[in-house]
Formats: sequence, structure tokens, C-alpha cells
Amino acid sequence: MNQRKRDILLFSIELYIKTGQPISSKMLAQLPQFPVSSATIRNELSALEGEGYLMQVHTSSGRVPTDQGLRFFIEATVFSRLPEHHQQQIRSELELVPPTFKGYLNVILKLMNNLSGYASLLISPGIDEETLTGAHFVSISNQKIMAVLYTHKGIYSETMIPMPHQYEQDTLNQLSAHLSQIIKGKSVLQIPENLAELMCQSLPLLKPLIEKVSESISNSIQEGLKKHRVLLEGVSQLLSLREFQNAQDVSQIMETVQLQQGNFQGMVSSLAGQDYQVLIGKETQLSSLVSCSLVLAPYYYRDSMGALGVLGPKRMSYHQVVPMVVFFANIMNQTFEEQASFNVSNPWI
Repeated sequence: MNQRKRDILLFSIELYIKTGQPISSKMLAQLPQFPVSSATIRNELSALEGEGYLMQVHTSSGRVPTDQGLRFFIEATVFSRLPEHHQQQIRSELELVPPTFKGYLNVILKLMNNLSGYASLLISPGIDEETLTGAHFVSISNQKIMAVLYTHKGIYSETMIPMPHQYEQDTLNQLSAHLSQIIKGKSVLQIPENLAELMCQSLPLLKPLIEKVSESISNSIQEGLKKHRVLLEGVSQLLSLREFQNAQDVSQIMETVQLQQGNFQGMVSSLAGQDYQVLIGKETQLSSLVSCSLVLAPYYYRDSMGALGVLGPKRMSYHQVVPMVVFFANIMNQTFEEQASFNVSNPWI
């Protein structure tokens, strides 16, 4: 691509993002950046359309960027840091946050939503990939025991289990040792579905206790895996944008987040070694997001990677959103390193 054609493409996309209007050769010919005739610009725009970077919405209208054109724009853009005064404003806001994990996350998402005008989201780390190291059961009262699962990073989950009667701690220790032997070295997603059956083979006299414990642990893990996989804030704000005037489209976006959270988790792995990533339309691999762009940046919690992001229209203000998302991800990294209180157990469950 020659320099003039490249400049016309990049400027056309930037102008489209700013105005939301299809770009015509007449519009560009009036600008001092392009001291050539309208016919010359029209030929370049036509060539760019033929190469798949632009398209005409209607025969008589100007052109808008395709996903390929937006991808070219993203790859060609060097994004600057978030302006210093915005950084100071965000830091000041975060100083007022109560020192609780969930409170901190909620404020992060609300700030990103307010500053961008788009929906903000947080994808939890791949907690399902953590390796289990053991289990322990403790008698709490006559009719209650606590089940604790451990990973190599500490406590994974703590579950209170009601019981019909009290069990001796020696019995619970025996159960702990046997369960630890089965689950050690596995991720939570690798825990056998027939866990109760496996345990009963060695401890048949404890079958009622084993069945109760297995069911409770399974429910706790499944609830934890789906509960905090993706946090979303400000989807309703998308309704104010011309690209999302159809409320059904916004409803489908919310449904996608709720029902296909595993797909979002899969996006995290592609962030390894990158400061940020921009997914445009079909690149999200989610049919209800084909009209959206998703800007993601990685953060780290106990050495596991999650992602922070902004979800909005393809005509997104990338120059503002990308530096903002990267800054917030870096802030989270600093906070998780400094705030030991956030790392006591597994707050994602």
C-alpha cells in the first residue's frame, strides 16, 4: 500500500470514528491534509474498497471501514499513555475505596464505565487451572463440618456442610487423607465425576458422609466457577449509542456474558506477553458481539492471569479506551501486590 492510500485510509477511519458519518471523497478533498483532486481521492477510496478495507453502506453514500480496515487502523496506531491528569483523578478515586476485594473490583468497573461511556468487564483469572494439593474436613458443631480445598497457592474454597449428626475428628481426618490422595495434582475441572464412588470403594462404611461431602464440594466448585467468571458493568449505557438502538441486541450481549462465560475465559490465554488486545467483531468468536469491539488488558492475581476490558461499538474511541484499560490493569497489578488482605483465600468464589 502506497503512502497516500495509507494516509487516506487511516484518516478516513479516524474521521468515521469521530463523526459516525460515512466518508466521501468530497469530504476528504476539502481537507488540507490531501492537496489532490476529489477524483483522485475517489479512485483511492474505490481501490481500498476493492481491497476489503472499506465498504459502502448504500450505493450513493460514502464509505465506512470494514473489520479488516479497523484491524489495519489498530495495528498502525501507536497508542500513547493515559494523560497524567486522568491518572491522578483515577488514583484519587481509588484511595476512597473500602479495603474489600469485591468493593475494589466494583469501583474499578464503574470508573471504567464512566470514563469510557461503554460497558466495562472483568474476566477472573483461570482459577480452574490451579492445581489442587489437598483437602481437610473440620468438625464445627454437632451438625456442621467445614470442607477446605487447597491449591499450591493457598486456600481454594471453604464450604460449610450441614450434617444429620456429629462425626469424630479422627473420622474426618481419615476422609481428608483419602480425598487428598484422589484430587492431588488435579485442577478443579479434573475432579472425577464419580468422586463419591471412588471414595466409597475404600471407605464403604462412610458412604452417607461421603455422598453428602461430594455433593456439597461439587456444588461449591460449580457455583464458584460460573459466579465470578465475568463481571459486567454499564451494558445499559450502550443503548444511548446509535449502533445499539435495538434493545434486543443489548439483551443478547448480556445473555452472551451470562451463558458463554467460558468463551470469555478463553480470550485471556491469547493475552500472554501482550500489553493489550483489541478484538473486532467476529474476532470475539461470539455471534452476538459481531457489531462490537472488545479492548482487553491482562492483570495478574496470585500469578494467574485475568483480563480487564471495555466492550463497545466498533466505532469506539480507541485512542482513549486502549490507554485507559492498560492503566487500570496496571493499577490492579500494583494493588494485588501491595494488598496482602486481598490474597487470604479465593475471593473469586
